Amino acid sequence: MSYKINIIIHLRYVIVKNMEKDIAICIQVRSLSKRLKNKWKKKINGKSILQLTLDRSKLISKKYPIYVLTSKNKSDDKIELFCKKRKIKIFRGDHNNVFKRYISFLKTHHFKTIVRMTADNIFTDIYNAKKLIKLHINRGAHYSSNHNEYLPKGMGVDIFETSKLIQLKKYNLTKYDQEHLNSYFIRNKKKFKTIFYKANSKLYNLNLSIDTSYDYKFVKRNYALLKKIKTSNELKNLNFKI
Repeated sequence: MSYKINIIIHLRYVIVKNMEKDIAICIQVRSLSKRLKNKWKKKINGKSILQLTLDRSKLISKKYPIYVLTSKNKSDDKIELFCKKRKIKIFRGDHNNVFKRYISFLKTHHFKTIVRMTADNIFTDIYNAKKLIKLHINRGAHYSSNHNEYLPKGMGVDIFETSKLIQLKKYNLTKYDQEHLNSYFIRNKKKFKTIFYKANSKLYNLNLSIDTSYDYKFVKRNYALLKKIKTSNELKNLNFKI
């Protein structure tokens, strides 16, 4: 009996490892942000926000290829130049229709699963991101997220099964859905197998996403405290400069 159990455990391990090979991290970015234009190139501690996001994404896993997904708009030419100089994989697609941008990406990049990050989230919770990826694979989820009231804003990720993402083409997506990749999954939980992971954090009122000039100044003032944080639980003993 123990031999059969060991075989099952080994097969499960092999399956999970093979599935991990089909995962890519996609970092979504564009220059014409409505609230803070060109924020991707603003510097914190000598590095651009996009570079800090890329550095952070590498901590999730060295096995997953990382792609920057931006638009074909002329305003994003500098993002392409930034990536090419650093040999970072980049794909350019539709400017406002983010859904279309991802669908175009998937026509030539055949990954089973994508982990979506945005370039204004430089403090992704690494521990919870890894845990969510494992849950997503083990439970065969279609969409998984830890963006919720249990985690500070700017620390979460979204995970999509690309086959289900592509299926959204047959639905009548609103303009909002086209711009926000996860909104249809969130509204239609019964159509999909979803995971909304609740991280064990008590700092849910904290915002670490860089959406505005105020956010940028706050993060810049507190970067020395925040840069070593790998999980939201490590935030509770920090004294922030407001």
